[in-house]
Amino acid sequence: MGKRIDKNTFKTVSIKCHRDPVAVGYVCIPEGVDRDLFVAKCLRTCRISVYTDNGDYMDRVPVSNEIISSIEFPASATELGSAVLFVVLPNKNKPVVLCSLLSHEESNVLREGEFYIEKKTENGVARIGGSTEDGIVNIISNFKDVSKVNVVSFSDDAEINFSTNGTFNVVADKTIALSSYSGVDIVIKNVATGNSSTISYVSGSGFTYSDEFGNKIEANAAGTVVTSDKISIGSSTSAEAIVLGTSFNAEILKTQALLTALKNAITAAVPVPGDGGLAIKTTIVSAISALPVGSFSNILSTKSFTE
Repeated sequence: MGKRIDKNTFKTVSIKCHRDPVAVGYVCIPEGVDRDLFVAKCLRTCRISVYTDNGDYMDRVPVSNEIISSIEFPASATELGSAVLFVVLPNKNKPVVLCSLLSHEESNVLREGEFYIEKKTENGVARIGGSTEDGIVNIISNFKDVSKVNVVSFSDDAEINFSTNGTFNVVADKTIALSSYSGVDIVIKNVATGNSSTISYVSGSGFTYSDEFGNKIEANAAGTVVTSDKISIGSSTSAEAIVLGTSFNAEILKTQALLTALKNAITAAVPVPGDGGLAIKTTIVSAISALPVGSFSNILSTKSFTE
């Protein structure tokens, strides 16, 4: 005993029939059921309802897990979904779905070498596809509302690796957010010289930058240390070197000592009438002649910022 859907009332009625051993049917939804609940049950049990061109209606038709994911369910009981090819098991007269069929011009494959796995709804499309001719593989999530692509790997030693001998591009119309609970390491290798430049931040330890030219920046709880042969501030045409603190201080102390001795000599000098100021000059020269004169020619960062 089979069933069919009356084309006028869209209700299922019993009929006596002998099904063709191989035939094409269409996924359908019975009248009077909640569509979302029915579809959820079909997906969970891998069983669907099928309607054929001759009006035969078949309920709970087995379908494989691979095929169920490619099936499109109709929007209502008055519409038809994906076409499926089924066979009828001998003796039992029970159908089993072999595959789903695409309708006219529904295929995304336009030329040899292309492949697609796709799922469409009214809200958008999720697709994995590509072309061996063009050397392209695409993963696309394009929906009206939320659209996400997730790559997830969880274990004690989990890794997600991206490798290329060309350019790696990351482009976003909005924010690019990188988060880590441990640290971040960026290594740039100079293939020609074998030298490397690194940018690293380790949680609890701090930030480190070092490059192939010997420059280094360390920032941690103790403070910030910059190591470089030369540090300039400004543009390439107006850059000015930073003053070396230790060297500058040493020359200032020399100048201060010289000025102090000069001041004291002038204060203590006793004029001698009629000598034309010779006594004062002699006192001043005697006080400062042994003192070094401060020089500011080597206080810029031409040698070492940490000098």
